[in-house]
Amino acid sequence: MSLSSEELAGVLKPYMKARRQRTESRAFFISLSNTRIGRTAVWHLVRNSVRKAGIRRKVSPHTLRHSFASALLAQGENLQAIRLLLNHKSIATTSRYLHLRDKELVQAVNRLHFSEESKDDDR
Repeated sequence: MSLSSEELAGVLKPYMKARRQRTESRAFFISLSNTRIGRTAVWHLVRNSVRKAGIRRKVSPHTLRHSFASALLAQGENLQAIRLLLNHKSIATTSRYLHLRDKELVQAVNRLHFSEESKDDDR
């Protein structure tokens, strides 16, 4: 399950603003001492942020991770960069996060452009 971009922004915007002012760490969730935080703390952060954002759906840290990867892919980031950000050992693991929605597939096909010359060559 993914969150919409608006839902994800509602959850993460306040956190990201505070985080940017404190650190340039590669870790997404950081403690007050700018070090990675543990799993339990992440769960509490997500649960409280989702509640504050007024989202009634069940959201887990994995939901946010999946949404993060999907958002990166949607903005054109390459799989290798996403793999590194998710800390996956294999690109195959990363590709499981990055399913494309039907709408995005239709848009990909619709972006194809064929010149008049290529039409003549196919005859």
